[in-house]
Amino acid sequence: MKTMKKLLVCAMALVLTGCFKMRVTFDVTKEGEISGAYRMLVSTSFVESMGANVDDMIADMQQSLQEEYPDGKMTLVNEKIGEDNYAGVEITGIKPEGVKAEVNGNEVKVVIPMNSVEDDITNTVGVDDDSMDISALKQSGLEMTMVINMPGKAKSNVGTVNGNTVTVDLLELPKDTAEITVTSGKGFNILLVVAGVAVVALAGVFAFLKFRK
Repeated sequence: MKTMKKLLVCAMALVLTGCFKMRVTFDVTKEGEISGAYRMLVSTSFVESMGANVDDMIADMQQSLQEEYPDGKMTLVNEKIGEDNYAGVEITGIKPEGVKAEVNGNEVKVVIPMNSVEDDITNTVGVDDDSMDISALKQSGLEMTMVINMPGKAKSNVGTVNGNTVTVDLLELPKDTAEITVTSGKGFNILLVVAGVAVVALAGVFAFLKFRK
């Protein structure tokens, strides 16, 4: 119990000091299938300064994520970010609950319900969100992001769009955001592209032969 309590206190401190990075990724296919991944990293130097053991904290992360997503594939992550070393876990191949995708003709639409992310953060750290200076935490390194990879060029009601990818900073998500809605086309059909190239090539060959005659 003492070890668990120390881990919880350390996790709260990590969030409150910005020494925590979380990324949620959704990969969407043109058929509307969705697979998800979670990555959670903590500052190893800060964990040790709190008197906690890094391996214990990572093991606790592994256990929590594996219990929630028993079919996911777990990977240990070590990364140097800036001047600090971060360690944590990433679980991939999970089926996210509540996230829906619809295919209508050539359009793929994904809806991610958001029940006030700031309230979720409050529940995680155990403090009132009015007492949290989010901008200061972001400057110190706190990151909570969501990435949605679509099969074609994407459009979204929030976040930053770069080609097929939408990136949402969860710390800057407005409180009144009920859901994240992302749409895209189905992307290029490689068979059609190959067929088109073949037709153009054959036309060129016929034109060359006709010219020679």
